[in-house]
Amino acid sequence: MPTAFSAELLFDEGVSAGFYCSFLAENQQWANVGGTRGYLQVPDFVLPFQGGEIGFEVYNSAFEVRGCDFEMRPNRRWISVAEHSHSHPTTQEANLFRNFAGRVRSGKLSTEWPEWALKTQQVMDACLDSARGAGGSA
Repeated sequence: MPTAFSAELLFDEGVSAGFYCSFLAENQQWANVGGTRGYLQVPDFVLPFQGGEIGFEVYNSAFEVRGCDFEMRPNRRWISVAEHSHSHPTTQEANLFRNFAGRVRSGKLSTEWPEWALKTQQVMDACLDSARGAGGSA
């Protein structure tokens, strides 16, 4: 059973994503998604940091050369939404259980949930196969 995992996912048209999760390295839970025109970083991918907002940074870096002057500007934007962390009734974890309980009480199945679960499992299986040397693909 893996206790730490790092992966890079490669998609069509130059898009890639990387993630790292670990039970061994203290409190590291990040994700990076990159493309041909920039990338984004999510510092608290799994469990939101304490506070009243969650978000990510988008980078569209610019490299400029003027004569002998080289300049790399990050062109960074922070994008966030108001959301409380831990123990607040509106956290994403609380909403997950509230939404699930509402589905159970309604007796109506969500057609999207099984598809999301299957796609997630396929990606995770491909990552594990690749890590074991089988070169997985989803």
